[in-house]
Amino acid sequence: MDRAFVNELSEAGDGATIVAAIVAQAKALNLQIVAKGVENEMQQQFLTQLGCHKLQRFFVWQTAHCSENCSRYSRSHQYICQINI
Repeated sequence: MDRAFVNELSEAGDGATIVAAIVAQAKALNLQIVAKGVENEMQQQFLTQLGCHKLQRFFVWQTAHCSENCSRYSRSHQYICQINI
């Protein structure tokens, strides 16, 4: 789901209804739901409650140099990462 829809969750209006409809349609089609542009806890909670499979953006995983992200990922998931830059 594009971040333009996720951004609408933070504003007054029909944003939540539209996002819920998108998620419901994706579920009906047995699609994996990836929400992009998650910037705050309210968005994260709402999207998680709807059943989004993955969340992306600064609130979930802060922007960092790729080697730093690899290091964080390998520590948290006990995988070995190797990057040649």
